[in-house]
Amino acid sequence: MPEPANLTRPQDGLGLDDATAQIIALAVSMKPGIQPLSADAILADAGLDSLAMVRLLVALEEHFSLVYPSGALTPENFATSGTIARLTLAERARRGKREVPLISDSDPA
Repeated sequence: MPEPANLTRPQDGLGLDDATAQIIALAVSMKPGIQPLSADAILADAGLDSLAMVRLLVALEEHFSLVYPSGALTPENFATSGTIARLTLAERARRGKREVPLISDSDPA
Protein backbone atom coordinates (compact mmCIF):
# COMPACT_ATOMS: atom_id res chain seq x y z
CA MET A 1 0.00 0.00 0.00
CA PRO A 2 1.62 3.30 -1.02
CA GLU A 3 2.05 5.95 1.62
CA PRO A 4 0.75 9.48 1.19
CA ALA A 5 3.19 11.52 -0.89
CA ASN A 6 3.85 14.04 1.89
CA LEU A 7 5.31 11.44 4.30
CA THR A 8 8.95 10.63 4.74
CA ARG A 9 10.37 7.74 6.71
CA PRO A 10 10.68 8.57 10.40
CA GLN A 11 14.14 9.23 11.76
CA ASP A 12 15.63 8.57 15.17
CA GLY A 13 14.53 11.22 17.63
CA LEU A 14 11.01 11.41 16.19
CA GLY A 15 8.89 13.58 18.49
CA LEU A 16 5.28 13.20 19.53
CA ASP A 17 4.01 16.02 17.30
CA ASP A 18 5.76 14.65 14.20
CA ALA A 19 4.63 11.10 14.92
CA THR A 20 1.05 12.28 15.42
CA ALA A 21 1.10 14.25 12.15
CA GLN A 22 2.40 11.22 10.26
CA ILE A 23 -0.25 8.98 11.82
CA ILE A 24 -2.98 11.47 10.93
CA ALA A 25 -1.77 11.52 7.31
CA LEU A 26 -1.82 7.72 7.20
CA ALA A 27 -5.27 7.56 8.81
CA VAL A 28 -6.71 10.04 6.34
CA SER A 29 -5.29 8.01 3.45
CA MET A 30 -7.15 4.90 4.66
CA LYS A 31 -10.65 6.15 3.98
CA PRO A 32 -11.70 8.69 1.33
CA GLY A 33 -13.88 11.45 2.73
CA ILE A 34 -12.80 10.99 6.34
CA GLN A 35 -13.45 13.97 8.56
CA PRO A 36 -10.46 16.19 9.39
CA LEU A 37 -8.52 14.74 12.30
CA SER A 38 -6.82 16.15 15.35
CA ALA A 39 -4.58 14.27 17.78
CA ASP A 40 -7.49 13.59 20.12
CA ALA A 41 -10.20 12.83 17.55
CA ILE A 42 -11.68 9.35 18.01
CA LEU A 43 -10.81 7.56 14.77
CA ALA A 44 -14.01 5.48 14.71
CA ASP A 45 -16.13 8.62 15.19
CA ALA A 46 -14.22 10.30 12.35
CA GLY A 47 -15.20 7.51 9.96
CA LEU A 48 -12.55 4.79 10.18
CA ASP A 49 -14.34 1.45 10.23
CA SER A 50 -12.79 -1.86 11.31
CA LEU A 51 -11.36 -2.61 7.85
CA ALA A 52 -9.75 0.83 7.65
CA MET A 53 -8.29 0.33 11.13
CA VAL A 54 -6.69 -2.96 10.09
CA ARG A 55 -5.27 -1.29 6.99
CA LEU A 56 -4.00 1.55 9.19
CA LEU A 57 -2.30 -0.92 11.54
CA VAL A 58 -0.48 -2.55 8.61
CA ALA A 59 0.51 0.86 7.21
CA LEU A 60 1.78 2.01 10.61
CA GLU A 61 3.93 -1.08 11.08
CA GLU A 62 5.38 -0.65 7.62
CA HIS A 63 5.91 3.10 7.92
CA PHE A 64 7.51 3.01 11.36
CA SER A 65 9.37 -0.28 10.74
CA LEU A 66 8.00 -2.03 13.79
CA VAL A 67 5.55 -4.71 14.83
CA TYR A 68 3.19 -3.85 17.65
CA PRO A 69 3.06 -6.57 20.30
CA SER A 70 -0.28 -8.37 20.37
CA GLY A 71 -0.92 -7.12 23.92
CA ALA A 72 -0.76 -3.53 22.67
CA LEU A 73 -3.50 -4.02 20.07
CA THR A 74 -6.30 -2.62 22.22
CA PRO A 75 -9.11 -0.21 21.41
CA GLU A 76 -7.64 2.23 23.94
CA ASN A 77 -4.21 2.30 22.26
CA PHE A 78 -5.73 2.77 18.80
CA ALA A 79 -8.55 5.17 19.70
CA THR A 80 -6.89 8.38 18.48
CA SER A 81 -3.86 9.49 16.51
CA GLY A 82 -2.38 10.74 19.76
CA THR A 83 -2.71 7.39 21.56
CA ILE A 84 -1.23 5.60 18.56
CA ALA A 85 1.67 8.08 18.47
CA ARG A 86 2.47 7.51 22.15
CA LEU A 87 2.36 3.72 21.66
CA THR A 88 4.50 3.97 18.53
CA LEU A 89 7.16 6.10 20.21
CA ALA A 90 7.22 3.77 23.21
CA GLU A 91 7.68 0.74 20.95
CA ARG A 92 10.41 2.45 18.92
CA ALA A 93 12.22 3.36 22.15
CA ARG A 94 11.79 -0.13 23.57
CA ARG A 95 13.09 -1.80 20.44
CA GLY A 96 15.89 0.68 19.79
CA LYS A 97 17.58 0.64 16.40
CA ARG A 98 17.69 -3.13 15.94
CA GLU A 99 15.79 -4.79 13.13
CA VAL A 100 12.42 -6.18 14.22
CA PRO A 101 11.47 -9.52 12.66
CA LEU A 102 7.88 -9.99 11.57
CA ILE A 103 7.80 -13.30 13.44
CA SER A 104 10.12 -13.88 16.37
CA ASP A 105 11.31 -17.21 17.72
CA SER A 106 9.05 -16.72 20.74
CA ASP A 107 5.88 -16.24 18.66
CA PRO A 108 3.71 -19.35 18.37
CA ALA A 109 3.40 -20.54 14.79
